[in-house]
Amino acid sequence: MKWNRTTTIWVIIVLCSVITYTLVRIIMPGRKAPVYTVSVIMQDSGSNRWRSFREGMNQCAADRSVVVNIVSTGHYTQRFELAEIIRREQANGADGLIVDPAMDDSGQELENLLSATPSVLAETGLSGQTLIDVVKPDGYQLGCLIGKAVLDNEELSEGTAIGVLSGNQNTLHMQECRKGFLETLGSYAEQIQWNLTEQSLSSGDLLGISMGAKPVDILVALDNEAMEKAIDFVTGNIRNSCRLYGQGRSEKCIYYLDQGVISTLVVPDEFMMGYAAMARLLSKLTTYSPAVQSQEIRILSVSRENLYDDETAGILFPVVS
Repeated sequence: MKWNRTTTIWVIIVLCSVITYTLVRIIMPGRKAPVYTVSVIMQDSGSNRWRSFREGMNQCAADRSVVVNIVSTGHYTQRFELAEIIRREQANGADGLIVDPAMDDSGQELENLLSATPSVLAETGLSGQTLIDVVKPDGYQLGCLIGKAVLDNEELSEGTAIGVLSGNQNTLHMQECRKGFLETLGSYAEQIQWNLTEQSLSSGDLLGISMGAKPVDILVALDNEAMEKAIDFVTGNIRNSCRLYGQGRSEKCIYYLDQGVISTLVVPDEFMMGYAAMARLLSKLTTYSPAVQSQEIRILSVSRENLYDDETAGILFPVVS
């Protein structure tokens, strides 16, 4: 009787094991990887200048169980505005954040806030920050390339007048860009007649007033928004014949480069910036990755002559599968 009881117990164990194995085989193939929701916060998120960046993120997210939420934003300029957006996305259950801060963070408020959720900064870092991963172009190198384009293409003399639209100088990235540009110009930097920031351009027609008071031969725009303002001014003033140099990524900037309105355009690979930012965030979400990384993306100097070269076209017109 003892033997029969033992046998019965073993039969039950074996049957349970077979049933469990069968259920696992049935259920496992249908199981899906965890679905992550990633909120992407960019200044003026609807702007065309972010097209390549969005395509890069979406390419990386494809087939990886990621829901990409592009947060609708305007032109945030205050730290509390960005902090409010971040808190809202965290409260709504975002698993990860990709953020273009568009400002510096002297009080570390943004860094502390972003540290609560797996996050990656794009385009610009925060001065002194050490806790958040960053994917961006080298701002200093970008400024150097703009300065080099001016020196290589212009016969500068003591009479050459230069105007600068230096973009959003509240960001570490643009501060480094301006520094690289000025140091590359060297002694010719003394011929800069005026330097207008994004903040100063927001009130009235300061560009037109500056041009009227001190006309320039060369107009340099250090970011995409500044370049679009420069294009509007030059194309809207027939008598103005200044040459344009600077950074730009939007379709508008590329079009006017092709038309000869812009002499040289310095272009960061924003498709790769978007792809790399999403890849880094997914790595943080799916694996234990305590090390903070800073990744720099490549930058190209583009003119009408190399606009449709293979390397340039790969950055300006990426093929998205």
